[in-house]
Amino acid sequence: MNGLYGQLSKNISSMDKTVYVKSSMVCISHAIEDIVINFSLKAEMYVLFQEFDFFLFEKERYLKLDQLCQKNVYLCKKYSLR
Repeated sequence: MNGLYGQLSKNISSMDKTVYVKSSMVCISHAIEDIVINFSLKAEMYVLFQEFDFFLFEKERYLKLDQLCQKNVYLCKKYSLR
């Protein structure tokens, strides 16, 4: 791999062994978003959801981020053929 992961994984053997649970990832994401909100940073945000319903629960938060960010807030969800 020529990407960042490939470069880092050569030097850090624990990267392949680390598993993060959803609650940890949500906490990290909210912490980053809180920094953007609290410091009025003009960020470009990429937000990913496994299900659309998860976005609906957070909709007001991302509308606020969308108003604040100078660039775009990109929302993505896992594609399903249901």
